[in-house]
Amino acid sequence: MAQAWFPSLPLGSARFSFALYARNMSSKTENFHASRGRWFWNNDINRKIRYTPFNIEGLQGVATQVASAQRCTSMVRIGEGSLNKVFLLQFDNGKEMLARIPCPVVGNLPLSTASEAATMEYVRLRYLSNSAKSQAFPKVPRVFAWDSSFENPAAWPYILCEYLPGVTFDNKWADINGHALKDAIHDIVMFGTEILQETFSQHGSIYFADSVSEELRERPLYSEPPTDPLRMDLARRFRIGPTVNREWWRGAYGEVTADRGPWSDFPTMITSAAKFQLQCLESGIDHSSPFSESTATDIPLLRRMLNICIDIAPFLAPKNQFWTSIRRPVLNHPDLSLCNFIVPSEGEPKIQGIIDWQGACVGPFFMQCQPATGLIYNTAAIECASDGSPITPDNFDSLSTEEQDAVRGQMDLLSRYRDYHRQVGTSYPNRHDAWNLPIPSLLRFIVRCIADGPMELCDLLIKTQEMWFLFSDEPCPIDFSLEEQEMYRAQHEEWYKRVLIDSDLANAVGCVGDGWISDENFEDANQRWNDLRRLWDKEMDRPFPYFDGAPSPYLS
Repeated sequence: MAQAWFPSLPLGSARFSFALYARNMSSKTENFHASRGRWFWNNDINRKIRYTPFNIEGLQGVATQVASAQRCTSMVRIGEGSLNKVFLLQFDNGKEMLARIPCPVVGNLPLSTASEAATMEYVRLRYLSNSAKSQAFPKVPRVFAWDSSFENPAAWPYILCEYLPGVTFDNKWADINGHALKDAIHDIVMFGTEILQETFSQHGSIYFADSVSEELRERPLYSEPPTDPLRMDLARRFRIGPTVNREWWRGAYGEVTADRGPWSDFPTMITSAAKFQLQCLESGIDHSSPFSESTATDIPLLRRMLNICIDIAPFLAPKNQFWTSIRRPVLNHPDLSLCNFIVPSEGEPKIQGIIDWQGACVGPFFMQCQPATGLIYNTAAIECASDGSPITPDNFDSLSTEEQDAVRGQMDLLSRYRDYHRQVGTSYPNRHDAWNLPIPSLLRFIVRCIADGPMELCDLLIKTQEMWFLFSDEPCPIDFSLEEQEMYRAQHEEWYKRVLIDSDLANAVGCVGDGWISDENFEDANQRWNDLRRLWDKEMDRPFPYFDGAPSPYLS
């Protein structure tokens, strides 16, 4: 993809000698590697897919020019996720900015970078240029410069953007309560309520208009022609292009020719996703990989289900008032976890900013409006009363002090989610209705049905078959017999039990789902790992589930 800048910068001006600007700066190669942790299983390959050999001096030179400085005086890695690295750059004129470097695990780095830069600028201009809105809307970092190609001084795609001071909300979350907690939850609810109002013309991802094909430039940004000056300007500057959802681009999947959008409607998305996975089956992708949950014996069921998805797609967006309101294309942040909200390091935890828009998509409201991941309570550790409030366990008084503290923590998390749920219902009732539909996860289950195995998609199709009356009066194309439904439900139940046990095992070790653990926690976690492995070998009737070559969400 051609080099692109915002604000405008002469394309040739960044190609100069960087010796002056790189003086006394480190070129240590650890900046290229995943740092601050390791994986208990598949460590080598996880590190490989996060290796980013960018040109440090080249990146510093571009940033120095953008900052109108003479020299970059400091470059420190301040953040690292599964998909990118973030560096804070400081300059001799007192300015500072962030450099975001995507990891290869993202998939299509040029498209992902181009869309992330455009999405950040779109949201910033749309919601923060209006003084009334900006008071209630979290700040989005301003993009100073970006390049989505490998043909630039940094020799790697990058985004240079504004640094938002403060700390991420996860550092404050456990310690706040009362009005501060209620206000923080309210801020998250209001962010979703505001951003989900805007209706776009298609499903896909946002780009600057000059980053998409000429054919896509002819298509409008919004579903209706805008009349206010701000949206008219945005409608000229931005377009909807192919999705940058990683699931369509990961590993070998990115090499498969497929319709990745933009799509006119949800049925077209589903049809494209199913055809995409059928092509992957024909190409032999993943079902022969040790990192995948599927095996060759799953292929007949996978192929059958994907063809069913094609058959039911035309019925999945009925033309009635309710469905019209929840199927419209809307934008939302891709990961509303607590670590993506910025709050002050001192004082009240007022949400001031929202970061990491990598992978943001425009999609159907009923998919985009799902609960914020940072607030979801999805364990069965605490029972709920009929009104949703947590119930203190009967044996609470007999528990140890540590166990009682753990129970209180779980009850608090459930109460917070309940408050979030209530506030959402008050501000945007349609969101609750959409949460209860059987299909918000359908697209995700389709594009990962080979990698994750057929069980989730199969279970969802059976539920859709039972609730077909919500979609159509026509005969249901899903043809699982009663005997098959019973058989697959039993298989899904057994599969889900294994998933929960394996998840509990990872939680007991203290690592995240793909096995990552921080360096400072590794020693204690490694002891728990060895103890639990010995216990597993004694008590379980199947092999220990985690080993080099075991299935992993980022490797399949």
